[in-house]
Amino acid sequence: MKKIKLLSAVIALVMAFSMSAAAIDTLTYDFNEDLPGDHANFTEMGKFWVETLPAVGTCHLVASDDGNALKFSGYSELKTLDVITGEYVFSLDVKVNDHAATTDMANHGIFVRGVMPEHYVKNNNYSGGSDWPIQMNYYESDYYAVWGGTDGTQGLGGAGISVAADDEGLLVTIKAYTDDAMNISSKPTVIPYPDDVFYDQFFNLTFFDNGTDRIDIYLNNKPFALIELSEAGVVYDIDGNVAGDQYFGKAVLKDAYGTELKTVEKTRINSQSSQLAIATREVASEVFVDNIKLVTGEGAVQSIRGDEPVPETKDPNATEKPAEDTNAPAESGAATDAATDAATGADTTEGGEGEKGGNTGLIIGIVVAVVAVIAVVAVVLGKKKK
Repeated sequence: MKKIKLLSAVIALVMAFSMSAAAIDTLTYDFNEDLPGDHANFTEMGKFWVETLPAVGTCHLVASDDGNALKFSGYSELKTLDVITGEYVFSLDVKVNDHAATTDMANHGIFVRGVMPEHYVKNNNYSGGSDWPIQMNYYESDYYAVWGGTDGTQGLGGAGISVAADDEGLLVTIKAYTDDAMNISSKPTVIPYPDDVFYDQFFNLTFFDNGTDRIDIYLNNKPFALIELSEAGVVYDIDGNVAGDQYFGKAVLKDAYGTELKTVEKTRINSQSSQLAIATREVASEVFVDNIKLVTGEGAVQSIRGDEPVPETKDPNATEKPAEDTNAPAESGAATDAATDAATGADTTEGGEGEKGGNTGLIIGIVVAVVAVIAVVAVVLGKKKK
């Protein structure tokens, strides 16, 4: 009887471990099996991501330092087919050319916590002419400076948190609600690179999103910045929000040591879910991305990062400089940004036949180990019975 109870307990433990591991889905894209010239839609990414090229733009593979990489330039974006609910880890290697890093207004960005652009159309008749409805894609300008906005700067996209590679550091931008212009502005902060990181050489960015109130940004596997989020569920009636998208009322950006860099009230950071995107908005700017990894499901963050704490005090040897970027030149109204309806599809959290990696090896390892334990226990009990 004791043997049966013990074996039942062990089997239950195996099932618990297996279910926990299976709840985490992992998608990886290194593009080494694809061909230079292929667009993202024609790689494995096309099953869970969609590219939008409304004008002169590209999002295709080129030969790079180690195999192939995706090259973005012009008016382009690549975004998840649907939003992600719950926690996730989003990782990628990135580098940019000199033009992308040195322009006054950020013309590229890697977005998290966005809302689906097809939910989000604004009237851009800033010149006083007829209505000009634009869908707020991630490559789209918010035209804040053109409108003469005074609460923030002009930037890309309508919602979310974006990271761009500036020549002096990472430009972390929080999209915000404003009462003027198209009710959208950008709140950017430059956080200096570590001494061994250069914008024109591949470095790794990883976003750890707990799915509720915190996003940690790691640079080359080390803590770099974090955003603490609160007051979820804010709706801006002026948006005519038929999709029911909601935002956080407050976001606090901190550096890796917990030092507060910026507080933004009335954010446009999605408080219900997260659409991920990579976008560019200038022909001369080139952004290269490789080794994309997306881990979703309960336990995703801990499975990658573990329980590593973030220091709460400022490192006295840290470089002094996080600074707000206040350059926001007016953008010509001659731009013709066609609003392209994005395709919709399966939620990226569901996984599918396009998965690479995953947790099969982990599950098999756990099962093998537990079977060995069962065998040892059976032998020991058998000896005791004798």
